[in-house]
Amino acid sequence: MNDGRPDRAGRISIRTETQSQFQRLAMGLIAQAPKRDPAACGLWPVRLRFRQNLAVQRMSTIPRTREDLLQGLSRAFDKLQATLDEAGPRSSGLLCVEDWSLRDLLAVRVWWAESIADWIEAGRTNTTLDLPAPGYAWRETPRLNDDIVRRSKTDSLRSLRSRLEQAVERVRSQVDELSDRQLLEPGAFEWTGRYALARWISMNTTRQFKTARIYVRRAM
Repeated sequence: MNDGRPDRAGRISIRTETQSQFQRLAMGLIAQAPKRDPAACGLWPVRLRFRQNLAVQRMSTIPRTREDLLQGLSRAFDKLQATLDEAGPRSSGLLCVEDWSLRDLLAVRVWWAESIADWIEAGRTNTTLDLPAPGYAWRETPRLNDDIVRRSKTDSLRSLRSRLEQAVERVRSQVDELSDRQLLEPGAFEWTGRYALARWISMNTTRQFKTARIYVRRAM
């Protein structure tokens, strides 16, 4: 994913979900920079063209207000849901990203949406986190995403969609409960570092939903 973290301009960092050395070089060294930004894990497949990266960057903006964040989240989620409805319940095995099926793709998106909700809760309770997950460094998000896919092989498309909806509702409720300072100012929680929580939320929900919808529509 790119690695789940927002860059300085709020753009999606160029990091593939299944990487080769050639692509890391060809698509830029941003993802390998020592200070690369933390949010956007699991967004880009190996063969997606660079110009498509730029297209999604242009359609994604940094949420500057609570309303921007919630409206963007709702629009992206609703559009993804509509596309999944259009694809139908039998589309679970539809290949979308390399060897990932629609179900695999959704499993990854679900994991990151659930995780950002968990991280927010941990921040509110001053719980120490090992991000992005215990046993994984940020540079290892491709391996993490592949492991998510393997662990979710028995999950149905229906159950994943239900979990995604629940995760989105959790995030919405959390956003409503957070103060403007916690949501919009950098460093609200220890794990957010120098980035605003709103940017982390956007990168791990809104933008992931947008790219998932692109993949599914291209595969239909």
